[in-house]
Amino acid sequence: MGNAIAAVRFRGDAEGERRLREDESLRGSLGSACWKGSTRDSRRRLLAGAVRVRADLAPGAWRAAERVRERSGDGTRVELYVHSSAEINAAVTCGGDRLLVILTSAAVERLDEEELSFVLGHELGHGVYGHLAMPIGGVPRGMSARDAMRVMAWQRAAEVSADRAGLLCCGSVGAAASALFKSLSGLSLAGGRVEPGALAEQWSELADAVAMGETAGAWAATHPFVPLRARALLHYWESDQAGGLIESCGGTRALEDVDRSVSAMLAMMDPLAEERRGLSDPVLEPFVLWGGLAVALADGTVHRRELENLRSVVDEGALRGALADRPTVESCCERFAEARARRARPLSALDLTRVFAALSAVAGADGMVAAEETGVIERLASACGVSGAFVERALARAA
Repeated sequence: MGNAIAAVRFRGDAEGERRLREDESLRGSLGSACWKGSTRDSRRRLLAGAVRVRADLAPGAWRAAERVRERSGDGTRVELYVHSSAEINAAVTCGGDRLLVILTSAAVERLDEEELSFVLGHELGHGVYGHLAMPIGGVPRGMSARDAMRVMAWQRAAEVSADRAGLLCCGSVGAAASALFKSLSGLSLAGGRVEPGALAEQWSELADAVAMGETAGAWAATHPFVPLRARALLHYWESDQAGGLIESCGGTRALEDVDRSVSAMLAMMDPLAEERRGLSDPVLEPFVLWGGLAVALADGTVHRRELENLRSVVDEGALRGALADRPTVESCCERFAEARARRARPLSALDLTRVFAALSAVAGADGMVAAEETGVIERLASACGVSGAFVERALARAA
């Protein structure tokens, strides 16, 4: 299999780390956060406070570690320990010429061998990708809020890479999803499996709240929300790269497309993502142009402020051309539907947030939101499968 684990690193992780390392203002604080302990100190603490895994002491964990060693194609020396804790969890630290992986007793007792392989592969991924040379469990003291946001956005991307390494090592998206489910719920499932799509679907409901800012402090999380991680894993399972590396996987979706989708989901937890992308997105422009014109025309009068608002987020030439065709609400809704039909994949939750925030801003540009404008927005939202509550929150922000 070769060193396959190195090949599955998420592009957003690698690029994010590069940007942080190239920022001269961060070099001092990032360097001070690196793990500086010695192999002797780390091993001594673990040997005193945990049990080193052997085939006769924890046979399931031992076999899982052997599975990871075989499937990863990585020659990194790993020592595995178990310590007492009621929570399903794992951690890894650098020990000089080896990685020291620590499992909780709950993880060993409640996860089967495939699920443990996912968890161990995840921790191995952190080591292989060099994550331990960066602040991975928080941010250094004294770092500005803006820099902390950047570091934590990278940390969440790093978890996506580690999850892919875990998936490669266990070879089963069902086992990976079940491990995530058990870590989140604490349930053992009595030997059963979680349907990967079920946990991933939870992200669809959570995304609305995240996008509308109802999950305060999401930017300060070192890990993406578990349902987001499940969705990201399912996307990767469908990729052509996974199809070439994992025998039971027949994924054909372009990896570049998968990475874009995952980046869009992660951006919802990153306050700086909007700043990087800007409000004018050429991919979303047709939706904002035709949807915005439909909203502006809804009450019979296109107000100057509504046009000014549209000009700030769409191309001026495209707007002039659209107005020259003497559009109506119906024709604009039809063009909106055509733009949606041309799109190969559905609009992501982040895309929908941007579109309907822009449409709501057009509706409220003249100081009030008419009932006719609300009706058009609800019509367009319904066509995109967006909930009424989502629209209400978007309109409330525009008020």
